[in-house]
Amino acid sequence: MKDILEIVYERGEVSIEDIAGYTGKDRTTIRRQVAKLAELGLVELSGRPIMVWVTELTRIYIEE
Repeated sequence: MKDILEIVYERGEVSIEDIAGYTGKDRTTIRRQVAKLAELGLVELSGRPIMVWVTELTRIYIEE
């Protein structure tokens, strides 16, 4: 899931479909992993298509 965090961090707000394209993983897999990251407070989700962006916690984690 770290690869997803890095993609979202680098690109800002990004869709589930775009993340799937960047990683080569199935959209269902990405949705499941993004949902877990959201539960952990590392990303936030909104809209249709579902857009994902990192939280301040993730920024701190990646920038250290």
